[in-house]
Amino acid sequence: MPEVLYEDNHIIIVNKKCGDIVQGDKTGDKTLADEVKQYIKQKYKNIINPAMFSSE
Repeated sequence: MPEVLYEDNHIIIVNKKCGDIVQGDKTGDKTLADEVKQYIKQKYKNIINPAMFSSE
């Protein structure tokens, strides 16, 4: 899980550690954005719209 420094209903700030992947590539390794999405899904699983996380 990402280290969340600050969050409110408009913004989330996380600590990008050395070696965290920020841009996806052909390896398919999980990016920092993927980890943040997973964090939000778990924390707010009962109140978010699943369409917000579609891959399109």
